[in-house]
Amino acid sequence: MESIGNFNGVIIEESLENIGVLENVAIISTRVEPVTEKHTRSWLSRWTLHSVKVEAGEADKMADEIQESLTVSKRVRGTPISRMN
Repeated sequence: MESIGNFNGVIIEESLENIGVLENVAIISTRVEPVTEKHTRSWLSRWTLHSVKVEAGEADKMADEIQESLTVSKRVRGTPISRMN
């Protein structure tokens, strides 16, 4: 069966309750950016953005793990997880 390819995206570490899920993805690069007033997240001083790659066969499983790991405030607001190819 032919693979549809890998999924690439960005995971913001500070949005996770359990950062252990990062151990299950291939981290391509990481950058840290300061939080500014426009972000309306005054309780944070920085964002840690991980560019990641997930194998196509693991995408659904990883999406579920990431969804479970989002902070409660993110889940309550219903922030969707989108996967980009």
